[in-house]
Amino acid sequence: MSLKSIKYLVLISLISLSLQKGIFDYSHQKNDKLSIQVGSITSIKNVLPFSYYKLGICKPERIQKVEDTLGEIISGEKIYQSSYEIFMGKDEYCKTLCVQQFDDLMTKNIEKIYKKQYVTNWFLDKLPAGLISHNTISNTTSIDYSSGIPIGFHVTSNNNSDIYIYNHYQFRILIHPQTEDTFEIVGFNILPLSIKQDSNALCAKSKESLMDNFRKDQQKIGEGRITFTYDVIFENSNLTMASRWDHYNQTKKSIHWIGIVAANIILFFLSFLILAIFCNGIEKDVEVYNVKVTKDDF
Repeated sequence: MSLKSIKYLVLISLISLSLQKGIFDYSHQKNDKLSIQVGSITSIKNVLPFSYYKLGICKPERIQKVEDTLGEIISGEKIYQSSYEIFMGKDEYCKTLCVQQFDDLMTKNIEKIYKKQYVTNWFLDKLPAGLISHNTISNTTSIDYSSGIPIGFHVTSNNNSDIYIYNHYQFRILIHPQTEDTFEIVGFNILPLSIKQDSNALCAKSKESLMDNFRKDQQKIGEGRITFTYDVIFENSNLTMASRWDHYNQTKKSIHWIGIVAANIILFFLSFLILAIFCNGIEKDVEVYNVKVTKDDF
């Protein structure tokens, strides 16, 4: 195979890879099963990302990796299917995901990851999840589209710092109706909560009692069995598919300087490599041409 054929083959492969998931049908029928996906856990303080299932929480028997797009390959993002069962337009409350046994090694691993400020990243229809924060005093909520979803939080009292784990997630999904039974997902936000629940799910069982979740005892990270649960709430929205990314673009993000420098170094190296390949190919073409001209002259 000639060098020119290899170049065309690489180019076609890259274009095909970038379009592999680019043409994506975002329309969903009522009661269609939706797929929540989990990305790498990342930190603004550390460059190295980790697989979500490194946490070991509710790890499925068969981990299914989502097919990468070109952008995900370049960014190093690893996305996997989760075990959450969600159906279009169907609100559900206090569903049990799993009952996780925590041993000393798993507890120390999660504490270490938490202290390094790692957060989780979730996706629905290629849309990253926004973090919902609720102020129980003023009864107001705010949404952060850049911070990721934290693993937990810590409380300091009497010179002791206790780490609490988020083991209940409230998924709020904004949908825009196309027809009576067809919808598009235009928003995906998560409210994480910590609720002390051992073998039984103690979270609120209805929409009317959701505020009770804030009055429950909170779950410390430690050995023992912890139940992980979730809610699913669908809300109609006037947002359209064309404008669903607008609030992400307006969000101010923390600048990860080490990541920027590393990305530029990789870009420079790849550019130099491609330039070297093309120069080598041109040089060989010129040599072949010169040989042919010399033979023709004689």
